[in-house]
Amino acid sequence: MGFGVLPRVFFSNPKEELTGTVQDKRASDIEERSARAISKLPEWSYVFQVAINPITGYLSTEKTHLVNEVEIDFWAMRGNEYKAILPDGEIGHFMALWQRAHDEEKTERINAYMKRIGQGEAIRVPFWKLDTQDHADQFYKELLL
Repeated sequence: MGFGVLPRVFFSNPKEELTGTVQDKRASDIEERSARAISKLPEWSYVFQVAINPITGYLSTEKTHLVNEVEIDFWAMRGNEYKAILPDGEIGHFMALWQRAHDEEKTERINAYMKRIGQGEAIRVPFWKLDTQDHADQFYKELLL
């Protein structure tokens, strides 16, 4: 992948027009479909790409790039209910053992944070559930409503 090329999961949706961004941040196709799907649910809002700061232990939209910083793709909110949502790209299906271990560690750190604030565990979304906007809409409707 060259410089400036947006990582995508390669689904053939020729009539689909994607911007490559979510909340002014670069996004893959499955992230953009996820954002659009969550936005269609009236009681829910979200922040794209928040991190658990390893020093303060709080969420931040500013990345520190410190060791043990963990990023949450979608921080979805409804009243006092919060969901950490992690769409898994195609690599999530074909990853090496070391990548799987890294993902599991990331999920454990997010789950520890979620437990600390009295919320449920992180939700990992398989890329194939987000192959079209209709599928993404249906998935998030079932998940969040």
